[in-house]
Amino acid sequence: MIYDDLNATAPLPKQLLIRRLLELIASSMSQEKKWMPIDFYRNACRLAAAASWAEGAALFLTDSSRKKVFLIASYDESDIKIPGRTFSVGEGVAGAAVLSKKMEYHLPNKPHPAFVPSRSKPEIRALIAAPLMKTPEQVIGVICVHNPIDSDLFEENKIELMEEYASALCDGIMIVRTAESLYDDNLKLRFEAERSSLLFSTAMQFIDGRQLQFILNEMTRSLMRLLKIEYAGIFLHKDDSLFLETSFKIHKESGWKISINSNSKDDPIEVAVRTAWLNKIETKTDINLLKERRMSAHRFVDCAALPIIFEEKPIAVFLIMHGIEERQHITEKELILTRAFLSRLAPLLGRIISKE
Repeated sequence: MIYDDLNATAPLPKQLLIRRLLELIASSMSQEKKWMPIDFYRNACRLAAAASWAEGAALFLTDSSRKKVFLIASYDESDIKIPGRTFSVGEGVAGAAVLSKKMEYHLPNKPHPAFVPSRSKPEIRALIAAPLMKTPEQVIGVICVHNPIDSDLFEENKIELMEEYASALCDGIMIVRTAESLYDDNLKLRFEAERSSLLFSTAMQFIDGRQLQFILNEMTRSLMRLLKIEYAGIFLHKDDSLFLETSFKIHKESGWKISINSNSKDDPIEVAVRTAWLNKIETKTDINLLKERRMSAHRFVDCAALPIIFEEKPIAVFLIMHGIEERQHITEKELILTRAFLSRLAPLLGRIISKE
C-alpha cells in the first residue's frame, strides 16, 4: 500500500501533510546523487494520494505559453505511470481547473462536462483537480487525486485538504525549480573548472609523451565523473572502419569494429556511431530499439554518439549511454555540456592523434 510507504494508516491531517511535503523538498535537495526533480514530483503525487485516501494521483504542469498542460508524474497502487501526455488548457478536468483557476470535480452523481473517460485507466469514478496558483492570476499546474478508497465520493474534509495541499505544493515546486536552476549553475561552474583542468592535464600528458590510449582513458573518466555518465567509449577511425579505442562498462572489448560503409541497421548503437561520423552530427538512438538490447548482463535505456570535429573533419566519436538501473534518458543539458567539452578538447586531441 502506498500508505504504508508513508507510515500512515489513515488520511493525513493538514499539519502532518505539510510537514511531509517539506520533508520531501528537503530530501530532494540534500541527496548526493544526480539532481532529479522528477523524484520529488512522483513522491508529491504519492503523498497526495495518501493524504486524500485515494487510489492514485497525478501532477500536471503548464508549459511556458500557459496554453498547454502536460503530465509530469503520476502514481497509483499498480505502478508509477510514464509521464508526457499533453493537452490544451480547458481540455479534461485538469485542463478545466487551469482555465477556471478553481477546484474542479468529477463525481458519480455529478459528472464533469470536460471529463474524458477514454483517457482513464483504470476507470476513474471520482476525481478532484486542484490548481496550483503561483499568483491569483497565474496557474503553474494541477494536482489531481482519483477514486477514494472504499467510497464513491470524496468527503468534504478531503476536498478542503487537497486545496490546502495544492497551495503548499505550488510553493514546493517553485522551491524545487529554484534549486534545479542553482544546481545547473553549479554544474556549469564545475564543468568549466573540470574542462580547464582536463585540457591542461591532457596537454601535459602529450608533452610527457604519454600514449594515446592513456590520454583517451583519462579524458573519458573525467567526462563520466563530471556528468555522471554510466557508460562511455571513444571510437577512432582506421581505414574504412571505426574501432572502439577505449571504453568503460560498455562490456565490449576494445577493438569493437564498426564498418563505415555498412548499411546494416541491426545494431542501433552501431547505426548511431556510424551516422555521427558520416554526417558529423550528434546522433541519439531510438529509445524503442534499445529497450530489449542486451550486452552482457546490462540493458541500456538511452545512448548518444557525438562526433569530435577537428579542422572540419571528424577525428573520433564519443559514445555515452545510461543503463536501465538509472531509468533515465540522456538529457539535453548533458548533451550541451558534453558537446561544449568535446569542442574545446578537439584541437588538442586532433594534434595528439595526428602524431600517432
